[in-house]
Amino acid sequence: MTDCVVFDFANTLGALSPKREEIVKSFLNSWGLPVPPFKNIYEAFLATDEALPYSSLKILNDCNKSEFYERYNLLLFKFLGVPSSFPRKPDNFYNLFYSFYHSVRPHWTVSKESISLLRFLNESKIRVGIASNFDSNLVSYLKKINVEKYIDFLVVSAIIDKEKPGKDFYQYIIDKHGVNPDSTIYVGDSYSLDYEPSFNLGFKSVLYDPYDSFDDSIITCKTLADIPL
Repeated sequence: MTDCVVFDFANTLGALSPKREEIVKSFLNSWGLPVPPFKNIYEAFLATDEALPYSSLKILNDCNKSEFYERYNLLLFKFLGVPSSFPRKPDNFYNLFYSFYHSVRPHWTVSKESISLLRFLNESKIRVGIASNFDSNLVSYLKKINVEKYIDFLVVSAIIDKEKPGKDFYQYIIDKHGVNPDSTIYVGDSYSLDYEPSFNLGFKSVLYDPYDSFDDSIITCKTLADIPL
């Protein structure tokens, strides 16, 4: 029996609008470069996130952030198959993408379908948690998008000074919020940050996999409505 569901936030319960894949498509188009299919861009982000995860404990200022995303974007475009050199490519190409990305002003949203799921969980007396590698702004984001009222507890790496995939992050969820892993579903989009560490502590782990990017040996869901409660 399930008595609690814990969601990762970024790119699981929460989604950027416009989607980061769409921003990449627009940027590549603006340079006259080939644009991969949406799924390929999604999987390039997955691969980059796995190889170079963002740390809210180490990236503490704009300078840190700019340096991180220069390396991140270089790796992202490598996974996308963008050539290391092409006619008209400037030396600051990856910084230009960083500026382009933020000029679009993407913002976090939660879909109507996900809100319906949260409401259903509340009505079913199933506790709802969010556990995220995120800065402290997540608290205000959840208030702004009117999601806070559905959440029983919130675990944010920048606030508790622990982050995924550390065992201490997941142990904090158990100890601080009285969560029983045997009866708790944990849902996230990263195998190494979400699925594997939560599974190893006994959670009923589910990998959010909207484009069938993972094999059948892993318990996945294409939409959050597909979570096996």
